[in-house]
Amino acid sequence: MVDFAILLTAAPGAQDEIAAALLANARASRMEPGAVRFDVLRSTTDPAVFLVIESYASDAALEAHRQTSHYAAWKSASEGRLAATQRFAPEGPDGTPA
Repeated sequence: MVDFAILLTAAPGAQDEIAAALLANARASRMEPGAVRFDVLRSTTDPAVFLVIESYASDAALEAHRQTSHYAAWKSASEGRLAATQRFAPEGPDGTPA
């Protein structure tokens, strides 16, 4: 299982474009055979901030996701429209990423 979360902050004026592109990617991603979870949450205090939570059955499923046309569309739509991104991965029992 491959789990991670990404905190995205849209660039000023790009929040609606980012929201639309994220939701389109999420809808299509949820249909992939190896996708376990693809959730998009939007901050209730700052509409430019999004939290994306993704889970895939395997590394191969994640790589297959990254080869899809909807992922390419997301990458294109988000190009130059994100002010910040942070990726989070689960920690294992020893404190290292799982």
